Amino acid sequence: MKLQNKLGLFNGLSKLLLVVLGALLIPPIVQQVAVAHTDQRLHEKKQEVLELIARDGLATFLREEHDETYADYNILKQEYITITPLGAASGNAAPAERIFEEPRQVGKAVEDFRILSYEAPLGASGRPEAAARRYRLEIGSSLGTVELLTNTLRSLALWVLVAGAVLTVFVDAAFAHYLLRPLHELISRKLRGIRQPGEFSFERLDTDTNDFRQLDDSLSALMRQLQASFEKEREFMSNVSHELLTPTSIL
Repeated sequence: MKLQNKLGLFNGLSKLLLVVLGALLIPPIVQQVAVAHTDQRLHEKKQEVLELIARDGLATFLREEHDETYADYNILKQEYITITPLGAASGNAAPAERIFEEPRQVGKAVEDFRILSYEAPLGASGRPEAAARRYRLEIGSSLGTVELLTNTLRSLALWVLVAGAVLTVFVDAAFAHYLLRPLHELISRKLRGIRQPGEFSFERLDTDTNDFRQLDDSLSALMRQLQASFEKEREFMSNVSHELLTPTSIL
């Protein structure tokens, strides 16, 4: 097998191994990225709701019925916000926040959500009765949305990985062909079809690779030694023939 073919085979197998490793490692990494992105969006929405409550008060959500739970779902039932009043016994507790996954009933169906739950006193400034009472703020995002984001990122990452691997295989093959071109020229022009040292071409290879230059110079030096040896052998044989012919002609 030619050296260039071996290099191409090695590059292809290494890129295939890279794609396989990527297919194994990308899904869990993408899953973590999608979950982290969802958690960040939940925190951003929580901050928006808290700023809205601080500016306008709970009346924006609960109106005058502060003992009822406020709930709002988007049109596709993929996200929701609820504000639930808590008992007076929890009024002096420190704010608590946690993120978890749990099913919630949306209409007649039950959906799995990733939920940010925040418990703290909520209310507008200047309303101590509202600020003293604790509420549970829940912001949920459907796991179907998280799964959709995960699949999109996973597919994108895998396609980019495969496209990059295929592209680099062709780039590596082209570079290997360019890099080994002086060697191919050396074989075809100086070695192939040479039956005797006199047919050897001493023209230097046009290359800037030191290894190929050294190989060309060494091969040329060797062929010069062979030519010199052949010349000495011809001269010796000529002299011997002359010495043998002289006595024969005398006789």
